[in-house]
Amino acid sequence: MQDEKTAEKNVLEEVLNKLAVENDSLTRLIYSLDSLYRVERDKNSLANNKGGERGFKVKPRPSLISGKEEYDKKAIFLYNFLSYIFWPAEGKFESFNIGIVGESPIKQALVGQVYGKTVNKQAIVVETFNPANNYKMLFFTEAGQSQFNRIKKLCIGKTVLFITENTLLETIGSHISLYVDGTKIRFSANKTALEKTKLKVSNSFYSLSN
Repeated sequence: MQDEKTAEKNVLEEVLNKLAVENDSLTRLIYSLDSLYRVERDKNSLANNKGGERGFKVKPRPSLISGKEEYDKKAIFLYNFLSYIFWPAEGKFESFNIGIVGESPIKQALVGQVYGKTVNKQAIVVETFNPANNYKMLFFTEAGQSQFNRIKKLCIGKTVLFITENTLLETIGSHISLYVDGTKIRFSANKTALEKTKLKVSNSFYSLSN
C-alpha cells in the first residue's frame, strides 16, 4: 500500500512539474510576443506623434522600462481607477468582472494586483474576455484592439468601462487610454465618452489624466 502511494505521489509530482514547465514556457512566449508589439508600438508612436498628433499636449517619450514593469504599473493603474469611477447598481452580480481582450502579460499582473480585493463587497475577477459573460471593465490590449468596435457593439445597453493601450481608439469610444512615457505610465481620459455613460466619475480623476 505504501509503495502504491509513493508511486502515485511520484506520478503526480511529475505531472505538476510538467505543467509548471509548460506554464513557464507559455509565459516566456507571451512576453516575447508582447515585446514585438512594444517595438512596433514605439515605432508607430514616433512616426505618428510628429507635430503633436494624436491629441497629446506633449509627445510621449519612447519606452524606457521592461515589459514586466510596464504591465505591473498598468495593473496598478487599472485597480486605482476603481477609486475614482463608480458603477450604478444594475442587477445582481456575485463578482466584479474585468475582461482582458487579447493575449497579454497584463492579465497575470492584474490578477496579482486585485487578489483578495473587492468592489462594493463584490470579489474582483480578472479573466480573458468571454462574450457570454458580463463585465464592468474591459481592457483592450495591443493584440486585442482590432476587436474594439465589434465588442463595443456587444456591450450596448450595459455599463462597461472601456480601457485601451491606444489613444486613437478614443475617437471611436474608448473611455481611457494607458500609454508609456519614458519610465512612466500615463493615461488620458475621454471625458466626452465617459459623460455619455451611467458611470459616475470623480472630478479629481480628470485632473490626474493627461
